[in-house]
Amino acid sequence: MSVFAGELAMPHDVHAAHRRGGRPRSATRALAAVVLLATAGATALPAAAAPEVTASAAPTTTSSPTAPTAPPTSGSTDAEPGGGSPAPVPPTATTAPQDPTVAPGATASPEPADRPDAAAPPAPEDVAPSTPAEPGAATPPAGAAAPASPEAQAAALAEAPEPPATFTVFDQAPDRVQARWTPPTQGVAPTGYRFELLDPDVTPSVWVVAAVVDADARTTTLTGLQPGRSYIARMFSLAGQLESAPSGWRSAATPLTRRPVVTLEQVTVAGGSLTFSGWALDPDSGDPDDLRWFLDGTATPLRTDGTREDVAAAYPGTGSAHGFAVTVPLGAGPHELCVVASTPEELFYPTTRQCRTLAVDGVGVGALETVTAVGRTVTLTGWAADPKGSRADVYYTVDGGSSWSTPTDLDRQDIAALYPGTGSKHGFSATLSTHGGVHQVCAWVRIGWQLAPEPTETSLGCTQVTVTEPPARAPIVNLEAVTATPTGIVVTGWAVDPDVAAPLWVDVTVEPGTEPLRLLADGVRTDVARAYPGTGDLHGFSHRFAQPLSPGTYRVCVSARDDTTGVATTPQCRTATVANRLPLANFESLTASASAVTLSGWAVDPDHVGAIDVHFYVNGGWGGSVSTTGVRSDVARAYPGTGDQHGFTRTFTAGPGTHQICTYAIDTTTRANTPMGCRTVTVAAPVNRLPLANFEALTASGSTVTLTGWALDPDHVGAIDVHFYVNGGWGGSVSTIGIRSDVARAYPGTGDQHGFTRSFTAGPGTHQICTYAIDTTTRANTPMGCRTVTVR
Repeated sequence: MSVFAGELAMPHDVHAAHRRGGRPRSATRALAAVVLLATAGATALPAAAAPEVTASAAPTTTSSPTAPTAPPTSGSTDAEPGGGSPAPVPPTATTAPQDPTVAPGATASPEPADRPDAAAPPAPEDVAPSTPAEPGAATPPAGAAAPASPEAQAAALAEAPEPPATFTVFDQAPDRVQARWTPPTQGVAPTGYRFELLDPDVTPSVWVVAAVVDADARTTTLTGLQPGRSYIARMFSLAGQLESAPSGWRSAATPLTRRPVVTLEQVTVAGGSLTFSGWALDPDSGDPDDLRWFLDGTATPLRTDGTREDVAAAYPGTGSAHGFAVTVPLGAGPHELCVVASTPEELFYPTTRQCRTLAVDGVGVGALETVTAVGRTVTLTGWAADPKGSRADVYYTVDGGSSWSTPTDLDRQDIAALYPGTGSKHGFSATLSTHGGVHQVCAWVRIGWQLAPEPTETSLGCTQVTVTEPPARAPIVNLEAVTATPTGIVVTGWAVDPDVAAPLWVDVTVEPGTEPLRLLADGVRTDVARAYPGTGDLHGFSHRFAQPLSPGTYRVCVSARDDTTGVATTPQCRTATVANRLPLANFESLTASASAVTLSGWAVDPDHVGAIDVHFYVNGGWGGSVSTTGVRSDVARAYPGTGDQHGFTRTFTAGPGTHQICTYAIDTTTRANTPMGCRTVTVAAPVNRLPLANFEALTASGSTVTLTGWALDPDHVGAIDVHFYVNGGWGGSVSTIGIRSDVARAYPGTGDQHGFTRSFTAGPGTHQICTYAIDTTTRANTPMGCRTVTVR
């Protein structure tokens, strides 16, 4: 099973072979892929065993279930060390909480239609529903770039790119994570990047395509994840039809709930006092479970008792008491201020932290040189440096929203000449996607970190940029086939958004009987890619509704929604009929051991996954019911898709004689049955065995005579009777209630009550004592012999 809903994605080596036109990977890369998969606990086909995949083969697809998206904060949150978490927004009085649907630097992905905090825009009345286009029959959209020359295409396909130079995962939320990377430093320039996720807790584990982005992107959001899971992420550089070896994998853990949000808006130091203010909340419950502020490591509880209607509007249902403001005395020297919110019961990333360093010297230098827009993509460039040579980090925001960081990893010899000894890596370039309109982009440089000697933040300025979006074109969905299977219905087809080079989400409904399902159309469809150039080649979808469906006719409909306009396509619908099939079964054996009769066999309902009932009759009358809970892997292999609980065994007691047993496998849908046949078995009458015994001793003390020994009935468990006679006349009876472990070991299965002792009074003279062990069934006896004793 994959982490997404829908069919499993093809293993990486099969997927890569398809994209490379079947060219084998080098031995070194194949070995590296195997080692990586073994490390991550994945299950994938080795390169040598990967089947050849052609463009006409049915695409393998992967889909992501929809989950509500947690709104990003207006500041930064701490992640694991090295995770590259976003930095806080510089102190400003105008920073307002926002909940953008697409975070700056992330590739846009469709929002769930049922998201509670983001209603879909109304559908325009003048937009006509689109008609599915046949692959290969459409003309390229207006304004599409002309294809490259044959020489340029050959050069682009001549060499596979290198993996990204760096790759980090951060900002984990219940249904998504953020990824950041830097391009490879050598080799051919990538034309895009692909991200894959693996869930080690699901068997079999496979790599699933989570996102495909353009070459100029540096961050993206991997959506559709399940809360409380530990995924593994990796990425590839793409160049035409070639791809790099996989990057090193990164942990991508999602929490069970959204972690608390903390925004530290204003921090000022004046007149020996520290004043700070902001807001905090738990997106799931309103108030954070544990909100504190720290000054140089000393914790103090913090109350959110200030009214913030702007925060309440961004997080409906959490109330309005989210603001805080504190003023305390502050002495000289460097200090660290942190505001921390925790969720103690949370398993992953329970804490959100915002920190500032105060009262320190030193400033960074730099400039925000250009901010340009091409379509919906905004690119900002510039430089930053620390004149003293320590670490310099550049952060930026769009319209005062969440802050994002970008490294100064570009050579700027002009800046190196101005600040000798600081190296040459001072330039930066970052890209982000946003919606149309006028936006303000601000950047700043941070020098040092936490309580370093000179940590400060210096503004690099703000620039307005106008983003002009092209007229949106409606998505196109083609429902190719709806096929009934023994356990459900298989839906296949393709979908494409002519304005987006990324997989499209499609909504599937099956009526009656199933919940609506959202699938990601990310199966490779080169025919669709040729018909719609510039949209990538991930357009196919295929899903098998795994839950058993009752016999009948079902109506399957597929539609898509434009994530720019919110307009949904006209649903395409087809019908499929699911027919019921009676169980298959085998009455394998019927045996008897003494009075115990045992019947066994197997039964399977081809329209059901799991155990079914088997009824049996004894001599024409009701005998009972037994469930096929026994694991039968051989039957599971013969009838795939029905589970492995197919075996049954039942034992009951029957009297002596010949008995006929008839069995029937019961259909789970109609309760009709499949006769499994009848068998006969003979229960033999029991053979009685007389007791075994030993008259061990006869003694006299004064006038008291004592006899001892042991006895047992091999057909009985427990004590039996022993009779004794004195001088030919009745003497009495004694029960073998004494524990004799030695006898029990010699005659297992008869218990351990086998010993007897009996004393009586006798007159002077010689007396003869004779003993007899009494059979518990027939009351016959086993003579134990006679002994004499003299009483003086």
